[in-house]
Amino acid sequence: ISFSYVSQGCEALTGLPEAQVRADAESFFRLVPAPERTHLSATLDASAAQFTTWNWAGRLLPPHGANEKWINIRARPRRLDSGEILWDGLVFDDTQGRLAQLEVERSREELRALSRHLQTIREEEKARIAREVHDELGSTLTALKMDLDWLGEHLESAPGPIAQKRATMGKLVEAAVAATRRIVTDLRPSILDDLGLAAALRWQATEFAKHTGARVDVDAPETGLHIDRDIALALFRIFQETLTNVARHARATEVAVKLSSNDDALILRIRDNGVGLSEDDLRKPTSLGIRGMRERARQLGGDISVSAEPGSGTTVIISIPRSKRAA
Repeated sequence: ISFSYVSQGCEALTGLPEAQVRADAESFFRLVPAPERTHLSATLDASAAQFTTWNWAGRLLPPHGANEKWINIRARPRRLDSGEILWDGLVFDDTQGRLAQLEVERSREELRALSRHLQTIREEEKARIAREVHDELGSTLTALKMDLDWLGEHLESAPGPIAQKRATMGKLVEAAVAATRRIVTDLRPSILDDLGLAAALRWQATEFAKHTGARVDVDAPETGLHIDRDIALALFRIFQETLTNVARHARATEVAVKLSSNDDALILRIRDNGVGLSEDDLRKPTSLGIRGMRERARQLGGDISVSAEPGSGTTVIISIPRSKRAA
């Protein structure tokens, strides 16, 4: 490889005199860090083989301890009469743009780290509240129900209004016990910890069907696959949010759910036969909590796609790597 022309800006970018680079092209390529040189050569070879524009972006390490530079190479090949290939192009100094991009990425990662931390605190607080409600309120209601049952046994001969009042109080306590159990389950789905993600999805689907009348088919085989607790919790919470959206907006009568996995990721697909969404609806920043669900998935290196058409239902696909990897 040789350079037939080198501009006067060469030394400002590379730290090498233009005459040196023109006489010794390898002096330029030696400035590229060794790990990145392989990719540079591969893109150059591909450009020559396919006769397509050569595009490469990477680092230069100027001599004498100067700060590293980020460059973009863009050159178009043409064949000379001799059969050799000549690339006409430019080498751009993209250092400032790259540094700005790295700063943006660093800020985004800090925000994601903060979001992950807040999410963890929220789940821990939910678990604490669930324990308090179960242990304190649950035991109190159970004792109250036992006392009412005792009164019922000793007031068999009591006047009608008293017995009726006791029976009414008993029903209220039973309703409070049921409400307490539901709140505890919503705060902390113990079935997820005890029986795993597949069982938790089926349980949530059954609860959804009871309250909405919609038919929910869940294909979530019990494979014995170990799923990290944080990943299982994220998929379960996203599933809950998706079903909430179906109940509020979709007017669906059927929902199909499939949990699958491959070597790299867990994939949860949820499809309903509801009214669907328009492209404008999907593009709204706060559309149906999609942003929150996507952020929850991205905290673990995953993502969410939502596809829908008016009148044709909505499909939500969540994929999360099987080994936790922060985005």
